[in-house]
Amino acid sequence: MNGVWSFAAIAAGIAGHFRIKDNADATTHMQGEVVAVGNAGNDGDHNTNIALGQTITVSYFILLDGMHK
Repeated sequence: MNGVWSFAAIAAGIAGHFRIKDNADATTHMQGEVVAVGNAGNDGDHNTNIALGQTITVSYFILLDGMHK
């Protein structure tokens, strides 16, 4: 991950998955499950309930293979 990612939500609801696509929105490079991770020493709530148009900021993410669920 390079820097902080920020974008506006295109739908409302509880986040269940993510997709990382190219700038043209044509190719999916990665997709997976969204999981709230508790505070783990960081400030703020880690709420996965998203409002339409809400700004979402991703400052970090953890990538696990299916063996670590």
